[in-house]
Amino acid sequence: MSHEDYYNLLEVSKTSTLEEIKSSYRSLAKKYHPDRNINNTTDKNIFKKITEAYQVLSNPEKRKNYDNFGTDDHINTQPFQHFPSFSMFMNLDQFEDFLQLNQNSSKKSTKNNDVLVNLKVTLKDIFGGCTIPVSWSCQRIKQYFKCDQCSGSGVVTTQIKLGPGLITNNHSPCRYCQGKGEEIELSTQNYQEWLSIPPGCREKIITFPKRGNQTHPNKEISSLIITLQIECADILQFNQHFLLKHTLSLSTALLGGICKINYLDTTINLKLSKTIQSESFIVLPKYGMPYPVENPSLSIESSNKKFITPNKYGDLIIFFRITLPELSDQRKKLLAKILPISNMDTDYSGNVIDNCVYLNESQNNKLYTTLFQKNNNTTQTSETTNTNTTPPSSVHSQPPCPIQ
Repeated sequence: MSHEDYYNLLEVSKTSTLEEIKSSYRSLAKKYHPDRNINNTTDKNIFKKITEAYQVLSNPEKRKNYDNFGTDDHINTQPFQHFPSFSMFMNLDQFEDFLQLNQNSSKKSTKNNDVLVNLKVTLKDIFGGCTIPVSWSCQRIKQYFKCDQCSGSGVVTTQIKLGPGLITNNHSPCRYCQGKGEEIELSTQNYQEWLSIPPGCREKIITFPKRGNQTHPNKEISSLIITLQIECADILQFNQHFLLKHTLSLSTALLGGICKINYLDTTINLKLSKTIQSESFIVLPKYGMPYPVENPSLSIESSNKKFITPNKYGDLIIFFRITLPELSDQRKKLLAKILPISNMDTDYSGNVIDNCVYLNESQNNKLYTTLFQKNNNTTQTSETTNTNTTPPSSVHSQPPCPIQ
């Protein structure tokens, strides 16, 4: 685009009609056409300028833009010559607000945070099924205001004309809502409902959709996530099977009889008819955790929910340890006549160590807990994740001990 005034180039005035402009252009084009002035460089340049001027002034829209942004003498054709400085649109404080607005807009795209609740239950609760009250708090919308001027975006867009055919969009914070776009007043809502845990429930993390927070009307209500923390100090769980430790006296292990085993909230009277080896297992079929037949549910009904009776149960695995009694010398001699002595006990060579320390029952239990508690937890976690865990079907002597 040249710097000369288009009207002067075409030898017309600003009030000239379109027909007058066309007539003047035809006359000048014949005069300065390159075919008539092949070797005249000046005439070629003039022909280009009048052609450019005619393309603008013969187009009503382009002529209107030219009249609005040109001068009587010439128009500056550099595209950004008339672009207003950034300070015209926004001062530094407004710019910081605008950046903050964009950051807030990106946060709005994230979903609502779920509500997390930890709930303590016992193994007995899971075994027989229970209904437990659950309380939680969440954020919900109380009042919502959306700015009509910026449609809730916090940004107003205006068009600025830079020159003929050049238009740019200017974005600035909305002055009606100070760039906020919308205002949301939240309130804390408290809820309490009954959680129904069916017998044998396998889920340790239970999710209930649309029971959590809603901080924006365009977002879905988040979920309520309940984590069951099962308290079972004496029993290890392997899917639907239980592992229970029990200590036998030497006489019961050798001679058999009735041993009483505390199990959940009851007592099992177990009749032993075979010799029990120390660190061996015995299995009680269908005494373990029931297999679930329904899913956990959350409702406002009373705690007297009746569950479907399970028809399939896991097994109870009992791990035996034998306690040896303290014997007098006389009883030791009598026992030595009855029990065979291993060659390993009499056939040895080298020094004999006799300064060992004997621990009482309390000291033994404390040391056992200190040494093996961490390993027990690791074993329980790894075994629980194995869905193919199968208990022994009869008494097994000296198997790999999952408790140690």
